[in-house]
Amino acid sequence: MRLWVVMLAVLATGCVDGTLDKPQPPEVTATVGDFRNPPGQLTSSVADEAVDVLVATWGPVCGWDSNETGPLCDSPESCAIVRCDLIQLVDDLVGIAIYFSDKGSEDDLPEGVEPPPSAAPAKTKVKRSEGFGSFSKTCPGYGSGDRTNPENGTLSVNAGFTNGGLDRTVWGSFDRCQYTTSPLGGITIDGNVVVDVEDSAPGGGAEQQMIIVLDAVYEGFGAEPQHAIGALRRNYEDESIEVLLPSNGGGILYYITPEGMGFRTFDSLYECRFNEKVCTTESGEELRW
Repeated sequence: MRLWVVMLAVLATGCVDGTLDKPQPPEVTATVGDFRNPPGQLTSSVADEAVDVLVATWGPVCGWDSNETGPLCDSPESCAIVRCDLIQLVDDLVGIAIYFSDKGSEDDLPEGVEPPPSAAPAKTKVKRSEGFGSFSKTCPGYGSGDRTNPENGTLSVNAGFTNGGLDRTVWGSFDRCQYTTSPLGGITIDGNVVVDVEDSAPGGGAEQQMIIVLDAVYEGFGAEPQHAIGALRRNYEDESIEVLLPSNGGGILYYITPEGMGFRTFDSLYECRFNEKVCTTESGEELRW
């Protein structure tokens, strides 16, 4: 069982005139909007810069170990990296927050995580119809060591509940959080994270998509501390990952799905062969860098 820390402030269902001032989450509306309609334009220089940012910023925290097997590989079939270690780490805590909502169940808990003592058995847990909660768990650490060791650091998330469901935005922090990634063997990360779960399943269960906004510093074995700031989206319906990258006039999106990878702007979808440094639009126009 993983180590739990749970703090809850709750308004019971049926409370007539009770009020609860829930802390307000950080504002990420603009970032979420950029995922819907990325405002940037893709040019040769933008593509070259975007590739550098993708590898330097997201490679270490996601566990993308090289261009051959990482996000810029020949094809999704050959690299099979439609995953990100950081997403799994954050996804665990979102699942825990959903579990504590009025609509949650043990099915929402991450694999290998049992209900905390304060909530077991699940059928007797207090319903969080309206309220606010803070959830922390011990990070997994490096390799196959003790996953409940406090020295692994912690990941904490704050979540609000409205009408029995999880509020759209949850947020929290990494505190010397250690987890395993491929390129560096493992990293330690400190900083802040905001998660937008706009399409949370209405009946409980895993969210359909999750946008992670990260502002953190990480370091790996023998590596100097690096600053990771940016945002990515995980879509569980089509198993895709999108990363928001800087460009002239705004952001563009790198995407990878089981079928292909490339860039997306507000008016064009580019399928790319990164080993050849070429992208092609749906109309057949090519962009090289």
